[in-house]
Amino acid sequence: MSNANKRLFILDLLKTLKELRVNPELFPLKDYPKYELPQYRAWRNDMESVIKYIYGKDSHYFKEYRELVFYQGFGFGFPWDKKANRDALAAAFNNSEGLLLSMLKHLDLVDEFAGTLPEDKRYLLTKIDRCFNDSELRTLCFEMRIDYEHLVGAEKLSKIRELILYCESRGLVNNLVEECKKQRLSVDWEENNFE
Repeated sequence: MSNANKRLFILDLLKTLKELRVNPELFPLKDYPKYELPQYRAWRNDMESVIKYIYGKDSHYFKEYRELVFYQGFGFGFPWDKKANRDALAAAFNNSEGLLLSMLKHLDLVDEFAGTLPEDKRYLLTKIDRCFNDSELRTLCFEMRIDYEHLVGAEKLSKIRELILYCESRGLVNNLVEECKKQRLSVDWEENNFE
């Protein structure tokens, strides 16, 4: 799936979120949490599906979303306290919006950094970014005997780009792919099986 299509999915979720926030008829005064209404359940399920589809269930975005659902009241309510419901819902929507906006920014960065790599190595940037968080990226570098701190850049994507360029300049790209395969057995690391 192209990044343009991923953006469309995310923008659609943001649009639906905005409609749920401002549409007064979706806020009936009931004794149960508003986010247990069908509109909110549907949106919550759509968001989970989109994040899982775009980034995978092992991604930090999916894990962050699951924490949002379980720890910030988006999945559970307090029927005896309407104010707590409103506050939990507002916090969940604010955090959901922040998560979706960070996903859009991330897609822009992926496009920017991928443009600096040789065309046949661009798939690696997206796959490594999707499958490894910052800590796991450090471990990947350690296993390859590459000093993570000497990779240029402060952001994860720039570190990944520099790792790929470093490996390419030293003929280690196959070693990088093999190490990724060892650490993520369930992922298909072949270029033609990118998604």
